[in-house]
Amino acid sequence: MLLGLIAVLALTKQQVSQADAVVVVATGANAAAIQAKVDEFRNKLGKNNGVGGTFNDGRREVNWDGVPATALDPFPGDFFVVRSARGIEFATPGTRMKVSGDPDTPSFEFADVTALLPSNNKPWGPIEFSTFSPSKMFATIDSNITEIEFYVPSDPKQHATVKAFGAVFADVDLANTTRMTFYDIANQAIFSYDVPVAAAKSEGLSFVGVVLPENQRAARVKIIAGSHPVNTVFMDPPPDGVAIDDVIFSEPLAIQTVNLPFISNLSAYFAR
Repeated sequence: MLLGLIAVLALTKQQVSQADAVVVVATGANAAAIQAKVDEFRNKLGKNNGVGGTFNDGRREVNWDGVPATALDPFPGDFFVVRSARGIEFATPGTRMKVSGDPDTPSFEFADVTALLPSNNKPWGPIEFSTFSPSKMFATIDSNITEIEFYVPSDPKQHATVKAFGAVFADVDLANTTRMTFYDIANQAIFSYDVPVAAAKSEGLSFVGVVLPENQRAARVKIIAGSHPVNTVFMDPPPDGVAIDDVIFSEPLAIQTVNLPFISNLSAYFAR
């Protein structure tokens, strides 16, 4: 039994190689340029299960456009757990999370928080950002880190795991700064992938979708978006602020709890 436990612990620390995982990647100057690859990833996961319910397969999606004005800023991280149940929760070590507004609003494409460009005194957000699915997107304030956890959509108290996760990123200008890292139920990093630079200097989009191997599932995903938060003051060289648009992930499935009553005696065992 002890050897079995050691094998389980070793498995939780197993790193997934890039060859083991299926990674779908696209960059482009606009939404149309990456649409086919996004759809390819969707098709790998199956039908869109929408909001609520319990399913054994398929996918869930977040595109931010249905977030009401009252939840844009600050955006409540559990919105898609308790208010529009899709089984995904967002958090940040920054001061808050924010969803941009509709066109003709002060917060469209984060115009209200992005720095003014010295060349024209206009906020860089609407000049650099473009959405994949019009017209809202997500960003963290005073941090470039987004932490994501999963829940069973029909049970907001039941933690879950996913076999696949992908996201569209707006305006990735610098290589090796925007990254997705996947963690298992033991909180061990099992896979990481750098999001490629967008295929346009301004308003470009990047997409990365990852399907983990059959024996691996993620309980958490950490996203580092850009070199600096989107609300960073202007500097030279310019900081790379990156926003997140559509998020696509496989149906979250409940974490199965296994009772191992002998674990409490392990310290005494090894102390012999």
